[in-house]
Amino acid sequence: MSADQGTTERTGAAGPTLAVALGSALAIVPLRAVFGDVGWLVEAWLALAIVAGVVAILRIGRPARLWHDAVGFLVLGGFLVATHLSTNAIAGIIPTGATVDDLRQTLDRAQSLIESSRPGLNSTPSLRLITTATVVAVAIAIDMLAVVARLRAISGLAFLAIVTSAGAIGRTSVGFIGFVCAGGGYLLVLASGMALERREWTESAAVHGSARRSGVAGGGSGGRIAAGALAFALIVPTVIPLASDGLLSGMFSRGDGGGGSVSLSAFAKLRGTLNQAEATNLLSVQITQGMVPTDLSVNPFYLRQIVLDDYASNAGWSGTGDGDKIALRDRLDQAGDTSLLPTREFSARVEVLGLADSSVPIFGNLAQINGLGNAWRWNRDTATIGGSRISNNQSYSVQFEQPEPSREQLAAATVGSGPGFKRWLDLPSDVPEAVLAEAARITAGSASPYAKAVALSDYFTDDRNGFIYSTQTEDGDSGDALVDFLETKTGFCQQYAGAMAVMLRALKIPSRVVLGYTHQRPGDGNTFLVTSRDAHAWVEVYFAGYGWLPFDPTPLSGADAARDINVPYVPDPNAPTLTPGQSGTTIDGEPIDPSLEIPLVPDEVNFDSGTPFVPRAAEQPSPPYLLYAALTAGGLLLLLLLPAAARLAIRRRRIADARSTGGAWPWWLEYRATATDLGQDWPDSTTLREAPTLVAEQLPGASRHKGAPDTATELAALVERERFGPPPGTEATQAGRGSDLDLLGRAAVRELRSSYGPQARLAAAWWPRSIRRWARSALSRRVRAVLAAPRMVRTRLRRAT
Repeated sequence: MSADQGTTERTGAAGPTLAVALGSALAIVPLRAVFGDVGWLVEAWLALAIVAGVVAILRIGRPARLWHDAVGFLVLGGFLVATHLSTNAIAGIIPTGATVDDLRQTLDRAQSLIESSRPGLNSTPSLRLITTATVVAVAIAIDMLAVVARLRAISGLAFLAIVTSAGAIGRTSVGFIGFVCAGGGYLLVLASGMALERREWTESAAVHGSARRSGVAGGGSGGRIAAGALAFALIVPTVIPLASDGLLSGMFSRGDGGGGSVSLSAFAKLRGTLNQAEATNLLSVQITQGMVPTDLSVNPFYLRQIVLDDYASNAGWSGTGDGDKIALRDRLDQAGDTSLLPTREFSARVEVLGLADSSVPIFGNLAQINGLGNAWRWNRDTATIGGSRISNNQSYSVQFEQPEPSREQLAAATVGSGPGFKRWLDLPSDVPEAVLAEAARITAGSASPYAKAVALSDYFTDDRNGFIYSTQTEDGDSGDALVDFLETKTGFCQQYAGAMAVMLRALKIPSRVVLGYTHQRPGDGNTFLVTSRDAHAWVEVYFAGYGWLPFDPTPLSGADAARDINVPYVPDPNAPTLTPGQSGTTIDGEPIDPSLEIPLVPDEVNFDSGTPFVPRAAEQPSPPYLLYAALTAGGLLLLLLLPAAARLAIRRRRIADARSTGGAWPWWLEYRATATDLGQDWPDSTTLREAPTLVAEQLPGASRHKGAPDTATELAALVERERFGPPPGTEATQAGRGSDLDLLGRAAVRELRSSYGPQARLAAAWWPRSIRRWARSALSRRVRAVLAAPRMVRTRLRRAT
């Protein structure tokens, strides 16, 4: 039997379908520029694998049909209902009228989040639903073009749209990896199509004796279209004006938005997080020790997570990651002298609800932490914890000492100096003179470092100075973003914290920017909720003997005032002044009735708005991971059954071909595949006459001594006469046709199988070697085609030019 005959086995369109699915899976990788995590990608790949697996099973041994893709859309709908909209669905998968309402609300949440955010988005359930639906629908559309309509080159437009959209939406280049994945996916689709065409041409030539290749839609200019699409995809990202915004690495960058990632990193987009109409619950914190129910002024300070210690005029603040990193211990020590620092001890338990990050939110002056694994490391210089990955449903407990120094103590304190503080004092030489002069002016009447820090904080937070808290920053015309912020007096926590830290360093006072989360005052059970809207930035200032102390220069007001933590050693410049008067006490000069009892802060009321405190509700529960696991297990089971299903479909197809054409060749292919499944190996040079003898020599045990099976010899003779005898249609070629041929073919296969034991027959049925060999051969051809594609593209480009 010759090698070209072996390639004529019909396998249908299952292989190209899976190749297109793999190409589509690679094509969506560039969308990582839009999101701040990979949860969306895992879900999209899982949905794509399930849909592609079902469609591929429908195409085993059969040509591709449009209704196969229609079934794929139904499977996609069932997946989305089961994973996101199961609450009001029948059996959790069949949608109802209420499911449509749930879908409408989910889409509204996604639209609100998209409108209020920019890239760095956290993949919330609503965004995962819309992203999964979109990318899998695009993959099905690519399948329609590439496999059903065979317009593989045209399908490159879909790949191009994904790459350019990711770059434009993400406002950054998709990067080398993203483009390679998308380009590789497209070349994989092209290669699978070329392999399919070659196989069909070989089958046509073998059956009809013709070397004429039939025309294929889109095949003539496919290479030129592919080369043009790839060239266009390379050029577009370079000509579209894209910007790159870091979280605080772009602290003084101009712009009108931010991103929406709930993971807090130096490359997330804090502005968009604060702008989100849809808040995501991140942490639930319960204070287990230290709260005083009768003293509303007691409130734990902010949860700190990341420290930024390096400032560059053209890039803003960033974290160097420097510091002495050690394993977590029972008691944690911190850099710096805190021997004079009076503290109040607190204990708390933190439960992670919707945060995925590589650092741990903790309170300042952390003394002990329990519940984290051994992979985490304590950075004693920055007092932060990193080195692993925190995820949902994780919890840990902390003990911390909140500083309570008096103003008089700090007024007498000095600041750190010497080589150990160089990193906390460094400023670039190109800081504008206007900024240095403004820092000197604001602190002109302040004698001590503490008084200077308070003066700078008051400058930004005092309502009389005109600074406005807003995530919509304004452009200036000075050429420097820091100078523009000081002139326009409009910004949010990034600008305020960054500006104060720069000014402090200009005054030779050690400072750093801290990222973390603020929070409202604990409610029932001393518990408070931290959401994505609570992301915040503030300043820490070092005082000898007291360590690093937080200062918050952001003027929170209105609805945000409930998150404005009272720091006792930094007086509120907007608080009314109580002074004795001739007729009684006055507030800002206005007399009041001394008999009136003025409460300090109403219990459980937002500080400015008077609105009862209500914790922000979570968008939706965490993803149904058990369902994901079940679907994954089901997908793996389908993959394990796929070879047996493919082998059965091919057998039925061959029998049908033998009956419809009256030829013996399909039965011979089935006979050879059966021998291969049972462990026999035939050289490609084996002739029809040699094959029965070769089969007999490889039979097990006593069957080997019986010689060549008569049924195999007779079947081989019929095939030889059919392929090399008189032309089709003559009387000599009609012998053995019809039911006799069907009986002979079945008898030959049955006799071969009966020569082997049950174990060999079972392995041949459920893990057939013929299918595995075909898969390896097909993969090898596709790999060679992909590797050869760049050379083909270069050749086509040279010809085109």
